[in-house]
Amino acid sequence: MPIGTDLREEQKTDPLFPVNLFRNRHTGHEATILPLHWHEHLEIIWMTEGEAVFIVNGQAFTAKPGDLLFVGGGELHTGQATSAGPTEFVAIVFHPDLLAGKGFDPHYIRTIAPLLTGERRLPPHIGTEAPLYAYVAGPVMSAVRELESRETAYEMNAKLYLALAFAQLFRHGAGPQQKPKETARQAERFKPLITYVEQRYAEKISVEDAAKMVNLSPYHFCKSFKKATGHTFGRFLQLIRVGEAERLLLETEMPVTEIAVEVGFCDLHYLNKVFKKIKYCSPSDLRRLR
Repeated sequence: MPIGTDLREEQKTDPLFPVNLFRNRHTGHEATILPLHWHEHLEIIWMTEGEAVFIVNGQAFTAKPGDLLFVGGGELHTGQATSAGPTEFVAIVFHPDLLAGKGFDPHYIRTIAPLLTGERRLPPHIGTEAPLYAYVAGPVMSAVRELESRETAYEMNAKLYLALAFAQLFRHGAGPQQKPKETARQAERFKPLITYVEQRYAEKISVEDAAKMVNLSPYHFCKSFKKATGHTFGRFLQLIRVGEAERLLLETEMPVTEIAVEVGFCDLHYLNKVFKKIKYCSPSDLRRLR
């Protein structure tokens, strides 16, 4: 999947059944398996092959096959492959209203609503050896099967399995919100900057400029940004530009030399150099493959 420029991801879901399922498979060449982004929906990630490090609101978690990750609404998250071979994960992204009943729902008020206000938090990572895994993994995997099979009444079954997974989380794992750690605060702090970069990526944006936008010294900015997002600021800017270049290569007939300037590279040589480093092929090679 291309690394696009819309880091605040707008999920398009059926209002009557607000859930999407994605099975993401990547070769060993692609270090970034989940581009940095956030959305207001809840997300469950199930690692099925390979190993990766996922960063959720500044906290890093190593995920192995079978592991589960839970991402709350509005949390910055990204994933980097750490194994040489293929990596695959399944993501269920859904609106919290999926778990609400019609009309006034006191159960929703007591359980789901506190997740949206920050009063409760989900355990971000559940490894296969964790005691909580035995309660949650079965319902999550059953929900995946229903969403992929799309058999009769799959919507009802998937909703029931997701509700069961969260019921088990609330009973055994989701506790009161702790005081936000510095990395989580920094992740929140960087959202306006990330939005700015995704809109102005073609312009020259230095580390000094970015640091001023979030009222940090360049030194502390570089350190905090890397910890919160998993990327240096320079690498992050390159990923955004290469993602937009990829889109233009695949969707337009614009000459590669013009694309280089359009996305913020000073010339074609620099685009080729960075593009090959990230995509393991040249822009011209990618266009020939479309």
